[in-house]
Amino acid sequence: QQSVFNETASLYSLDVGVTYDADFARIGVGVQNVTDSKKLWSTGRNDDQPIQWNVGLSTGVAAVRVLGSVSSQDNGMSLNVGAVYPVLENLTVLAGIHDIFKNWSTSVGLDLQLEEIGLIYTFAQSEVLGDTHKLGVEIGL
Repeated sequence: QQSVFNETASLYSLDVGVTYDADFARIGVGVQNVTDSKKLWSTGRNDDQPIQWNVGLSTGVAAVRVLGSVSSQDNGMSLNVGAVYPVLENLTVLAGIHDIFKNWSTSVGLDLQLEEIGLIYTFAQSEVLGDTHKLGVEIGL
């Protein structure tokens, strides 16, 4: 859910992606808003959500994984960087900067892996949306 001034918006969409573990790095490709997603505002207005393509690469430096990705949407491209640090065997801390050359925003989160299911929570700050919270579910096949 998003809030801007006195309005709120809700959106449900499907995101899909794949990763490949090479010797030197993990490579990932993902697509967000695959379904015909509409953001539903409290005012009754509906906004179409464009499909977003993401390509990323991560590599390890000691216990920390360093990540970089490029995201492409109708309104342009953004470059993102981040890091992942394992706190426990199944719990990692996430930190990142989105859109580092334009309207950059920071995020932090936790990734909990339980057998074949992962739960990912992130908190982000944005000039446009303010504080946002995201919860993701990851299912290993």
